[in-house]
Amino acid sequence: MAVAFLAVLVAVGSLGVAGWAVHRANVAVAASERLTVAAPAAGQPTPEPPAVESAAPAPSPTTEASTETSTGEESGGEAPTLSPTAVFTVQYEKRKLSVQMPANRCSSRSIDLDEPQLDVGGYTNDLEVKGTCSGTMTLNFGQGVSGAADAEDLSTTPKACNERIQLSALPRDEPLPLRKGQVLCVRTSSAQAKTLGISQKMTLVNVTGVGATGLVTLEVTAWNVPV
Repeated sequence: MAVAFLAVLVAVGSLGVAGWAVHRANVAVAASERLTVAAPAAGQPTPEPPAVESAAPAPSPTTEASTETSTGEESGGEAPTLSPTAVFTVQYEKRKLSVQMPANRCSSRSIDLDEPQLDVGGYTNDLEVKGTCSGTMTLNFGQGVSGAADAEDLSTTPKACNERIQLSALPRDEPLPLRKGQVLCVRTSSAQAKTLGISQKMTLVNVTGVGATGLVTLEVTAWNVPV
């Protein structure tokens, strides 16, 4: 009788173990199905998350082109453009300058055309009479000064001088051999005039003499350039 009771207990325990095993198998199958649905198919790329559009950058403000016009001095030595009604005013007329060079002539002397006056040097040097030890004398332009040679006559107007400089300016860095009878149109530096707080000058320079003793004589008329 006892043996039969034990056999019943063993059978009941076996059924319980079998039922627990079946339950665990069902749980494992369900978990596997969820993983299969979530995972991408073999060989397929993992989908990228949707891109977030960034706001377009605000356009930068445009830089307006400069409306300032350069002076003739800054644009390669061209004469300034003048209005047809521009009026030149006389600064001085037919001033005579006597430039005596040393006996050996191996030196130079400067001329300021604003006054005019001799031996000013430095920044106010518009013209320079330069001698060589061989006796040759030349005329040299100062910084920012422009000129044209062989004006038609002593009655040349400042407007005609301006046009002559515009069309046939002499090289600034080349000495001009001096000779009696030369008539030059010379325009002073606009930058220098602004620095000094004076008007730019247009001048007519007449070389009245180049002596054997080293004396150079000039006759100069100057006008104020209208602005």
